[in-house]
Amino acid sequence: PDVSHPEHVRDVAAATRWVVDEIAAHGGDPARLVLAGHSSGGYLAALLAADPRWLAEAGVDAARIAGLVSISGFHYVDRLAPSRPKHVWGEDPEAWVDASPAHRATEAAPPALLLWADVDAEDRREDGRDFAAVLTALGVETASAEIAGRDHRSIFFLLGSAGDATTDAIVDFLDRQVPRG
Repeated sequence: PDVSHPEHVRDVAAATRWVVDEIAAHGGDPARLVLAGHSSGGYLAALLAADPRWLAEAGVDAARIAGLVSISGFHYVDRLAPSRPKHVWGEDPEAWVDASPAHRATEAAPPALLLWADVDAEDRREDGRDFAAVLTALGVETASAEIAGRDHRSIFFLLGSAGDATTDAIVDFLDRQVPRG
């Protein structure tokens, strides 16, 4: 919470670099990376996927990213920042736009799965729908869904539960983007 932009995204880019460099030693495949996160983690994953400069700065080719999963993430900092502590994104509306995955996305973004809870705040649900529309308009393969019977916390904390719609959507997406080999 005490970090200011862009240090948070640089930290995640550095962690991604570590994964690229080390995953093979742990039995993983660096060609099958999917960035995923919930809430602010969804934001950071989306910013890395949408804006290749952060991965490039960390020495990672953005083309290595096979997909994005953002769960109840936010993608429009310019909508959110006015109500948040100013130390996070500052007070410059142009900087807010620059820090927004929805405003930085290009047709080179990886396929995306955007999920949100039906009890998420309306602005977060609208954010997900709007970002899905942006990616789709860019020609990026995009799937999105509102998960029934979930709120901002339970959509994450129930991941992995039998019959969980969020889990099922993610597994289906992963099976399409990084099939088991």
